[in-house]
Amino acid sequence: MWCQACAHVFCERELVEEAEPSRHQVAELPPIAVYVSEHRRHGVRCPTCAASTRAELPAGVPRSAFGPRLQAAVVTVAVRNRVSRRETSELARELFGVEVSTGSIDTIIQRAGDALAAPHTKLELDIKSAPVVNIDETGWVAHELFAAWDAYQQDGDRARLQPRIAPLQDRLHALLEHAARKSPRTKYHREFARNLLKRWPALWTFSHTPGVEPTNNHAERGLRGAVIYRKLSLGTQSEHGERTVERLLSASVTCRLRRQSLFAYLTQVLTAHARGDPVPALA
Repeated sequence: MWCQACAHVFCERELVEEAEPSRHQVAELPPIAVYVSEHRRHGVRCPTCAASTRAELPAGVPRSAFGPRLQAAVVTVAVRNRVSRRETSELARELFGVEVSTGSIDTIIQRAGDALAAPHTKLELDIKSAPVVNIDETGWVAHELFAAWDAYQQDGDRARLQPRIAPLQDRLHALLEHAARKSPRTKYHREFARNLLKRWPALWTFSHTPGVEPTNNHAERGLRGAVIYRKLSLGTQSEHGERTVERLLSASVTCRLRRQSLFAYLTQVLTAHARGDPVPALA
């Protein structure tokens, strides 16, 4: 070892550390290769009826040609990262060294959607019974409203927020009642106005419930991935496809909000589904 300032070569007795050693770390991937396990099902012929019979696969062995972790990886890149079926097939070949056709990828994604049926149903029930639910989209934003909200953000006085927004509530309610009347001039927005009147208390939840904002930003952030997915995939072709996508996207967003690994969760789901075990819940 030599001095970087004057090129002095250190002898053994001079090698005394004066500070904590600096650390230099390098992250690297080990060589990745998919291993294939083969199960041979012996067949016999019945001496009585001459029918052929094959041995059953051991418990826990997937009936699919792909294991839960590989399937979870395929679903993760397809749903979370919005990679096309063809590009997912290329990634599987290049990164994992395994051939997965685009048809097999689609089957894997549908299988994951089927496996998520129970967790998605429970999540839907939890959302419906939640005290506060965000929706998209707001559709109307008033300058006075956000001026009042900005003032509340500064002083934190919720008691003052109520009288600040009361005039806006009165004006908006009058406008909605007028728009909800049956008239040739209101036929294009009549139903919209009636729906807002039905949900009138929910429009003002932010004014009395801590943690709720008068914007739909939180809902929009949660739906942004779904919107991009729809635009890239050009939508779905069947009701089964719609159910698959809604379940997978719900799992993706929920895992992100809970700071949970989507890949790890899908691995658990697909493993349990293959074994016939209860599928772990999303929330």
